[in-house]
Amino acid sequence: MNHVSGIVRAIAEPYARMLPQQLASLFVPKAMQAAAQGTRQRAKMVGVVQIVGTMEAGSTRDTADRVQAMVTNDAIEKILIYANSPGGSTEGIDDLSETIHRAAQRKPVFAYCDFACSGAYYAISGATKIIVGKTATVGSIGTYILFADVSRALEQAGVDVYLIRSGPLKGTGAHGAKMSPGELEQMQRYVDSLNSHFLAAVQRGRSMSAQRLAEISDGRVWVGKEAVALGLADRAAFFADVWAELQPTPEKYGHLTGNDAYEKFNELVESKAGDSDDKAVWERADQTIRQQHPQLAFEADHYEAIYRRPRLTGSRR
Repeated sequence: MNHVSGIVRAIAEPYARMLPQQLASLFVPKAMQAAAQGTRQRAKMVGVVQIVGTMEAGSTRDTADRVQAMVTNDAIEKILIYANSPGGSTEGIDDLSETIHRAAQRKPVFAYCDFACSGAYYAISGATKIIVGKTATVGSIGTYILFADVSRALEQAGVDVYLIRSGPLKGTGAHGAKMSPGELEQMQRYVDSLNSHFLAAVQRGRSMSAQRLAEISDGRVWVGKEAVALGLADRAAFFADVWAELQPTPEKYGHLTGNDAYEKFNELVESKAGDSDDKAVWERADQTIRQQHPQLAFEADHYEAIYRRPRLTGSRR
């Protein structure tokens, strides 16, 4: 009895020091490990980001972060940006616009607009496709700053305003202080500089000539198909139709499960590899079928893991 227990301890102690993952690699079929670790991906998803309401620095930054997260998420195949916003402050909008533009280099990015004006249009201009509702409001390309000159009202009320500053343009726009021609010129320069980035983003994203853009970047807005005719959008459509179009196309053999999926997967691999006795040819055939039919591969691996049936890995059976 003691001799037997000593043997058991001698066998068990090395395994007791192993990590659970290491033990699993010894006793669990590889196909089951792969399925458990989620390496066999099911159908891809559509990621959705919203640009809704007035855009502020914080919310704009959060939106850019969400877009970037979807770019790096392998489970997301396409990104849909829903825009219903009049724009807002300039802080962070160029960064969001650039994030969307770069995302479109990695994955299809579709923007659907019910209301996309000013900064909201700036942000989505780099999307792969821009789709508008038939009554959507689009445009208002431009930048402005509003100052209220209340200096005369304060003067009439007997209020004296003193602006003590370190330079002739410091404190430009301070409440109650009258703006000089030089200050007005400085603020116009500032607006023009900000707006140049807006125009550059639209010109790049919409592949529009500078002359054409100059003709429509005067602050006007357009409705639905008018925006399409001007090149600001690709088409007008109902949201439900666009959403349906973006859904992943069902796999040809996606309905198969169990032994049916297993047999069909092996049949496709065998057809791809042909009469070759080269193991490398069979491995390449296996990978090709996995890329073409990921759902079928998932089901075949799942069935193999449960019933431990052999995979075609060398020559034909």
